[in-house]
Amino acid sequence: MVPIEPAGEISWGADKPPCCYGMGITGNQHDEDCIVGIREGKIRHIKEHPEQHRHTFDALQACCYLKGAIDLATMEAHSSVNLGTNGGVRCDVVEGPCACGAWH
Repeated sequence: MVPIEPAGEISWGADKPPCCYGMGITGNQHDEDCIVGIREGKIRHIKEHPEQHRHTFDALQACCYLKGAIDLATMEAHSSVNLGTNGGVRCDVVEGPCACGAWH
């Protein structure tokens, strides 16, 4: 299994900027005093800019990575991003293993 790295430390292609960079959030800013603010900021950004949250499997995990772990509230917020369905089951990623049971 490949370890999940914070979004601020992942190498991204020029055509797919990470959602966290647009908000000024990097792995170095995740301290106890701002963790709630970061979570709320990410969730607000997901709701306001869902088109920037059409992630691959790896990018979804990176976007939800907060304080050394996957943040479930941020992961749940991504469920509002419409990626379509496959066999009547909502898709949660555009590439990689998906909640619909397929590999996109």
